[in-house]
Amino acid sequence: EGWRTGLVRIEDIVIGVVVSVVVGLVFWPRRAEVGLRRVAADLYRCLGAAAAAPDVEHRKAVRACGRRAEAAYTQYLSETAAAPEGRRPWGLLLAAADTARNGLRLLEYDRTRMGDALCPETATVLDAAAAALGRDWEAIAEGIEDHGHPLPAPGDWITAADSTRGPVVSCLAAHADVDDAPAAVRAAFAREWLLALTQLTAPVAASGPALH
Repeated sequence: EGWRTGLVRIEDIVIGVVVSVVVGLVFWPRRAEVGLRRVAADLYRCLGAAAAAPDVEHRKAVRACGRRAEAAYTQYLSETAAAPEGRRPWGLLLAAADTARNGLRLLEYDRTRMGDALCPETATVLDAAAAALGRDWEAIAEGIEDHGHPLPAPGDWITAADSTRGPVVSCLAAHADVDDAPAAVRAAFAREWLLALTQLTAPVAASGPALH
C-alpha cells in the first residue's frame, strides 16, 4: 500500500526488538546471582558490625539485611531452576548467617546480664573476642563481593578458646558462693556462644570458591 506502511512495520519491528532486549536484560539469569552476591555481602557486614558492637540498632540492621538476602535468594532459586548445581554454596552461606544471627542474639543476652562491673577482665576479653569475630565476618563479606577469589580464612577458634578460658574460669571461681554467681555463669554462656559462632566461620569461608 505504499512506503508508509513499510515504514510503520519497520518501526514496529525496531520497537519490538528494543523491548525484547530490555526484558532479556532484566530477566537475564546471571542478574539474580549478582544481586544475591551484593546482599549476601551486606548481610555479613551487618553481622560483623553487630558482633563488634551488639545493640538494638545493629540487631535491626541484621534483620533488615537478612530479609533482603532471603528475597534475593528466592529470586535466585526461581531463575536457576534449569541449572540448580550452584545453589548449595549459597544455601550454606545464608543458613550460616541465619544461625549466626540467632547466636548473636543469645550472646548479647548473656553478655548484657553479665555486666562489666562483676569481672571487668573477663568482660574485656569477651569483647575482644567478639570484635575479632566481627572482623572475620567483615572479611568474609569482602570475599563474597570479590567474585572469583576465595573467601579469607577465619581466625582460629582454638585461639579464642584459649584466650577466654582463664578469665571466665576465674570469674566463676571468684563468685561461686555469692549472690553474683548467676551473672558469672552468664560469662560462661557468653563464651560458649562466642566459640560456636567462631567455629561457624570456617565452613562459610570454605564455601567461597564454589560461589558462582
